[in-house]
Amino acid sequence: MSLSAKLQRRAQEGRPVRVGLIGAGKSGSMDLSQAPRTSGIRGGGREAEPARVPSESRRPDHP
Repeated sequence: MSLSAKLQRRAQEGRPVRVGLIGAGKSGSMDLSQAPRTSGIRGGGREAEPARVPSESRRPDHP
């Protein structure tokens, strides 16, 4: 079973993989920006400089 299929199953079961990120540098920002687009993953993060956090991660509907 592919990773995508496993994540989809977890999403359907209400058990998404939860990812926490500290720091939103270049790599972290790219990872965090994909969380809302990836079924079965919920992401969140903290950054000392909030302006560096990807704009899609600051949306009110972001999980």
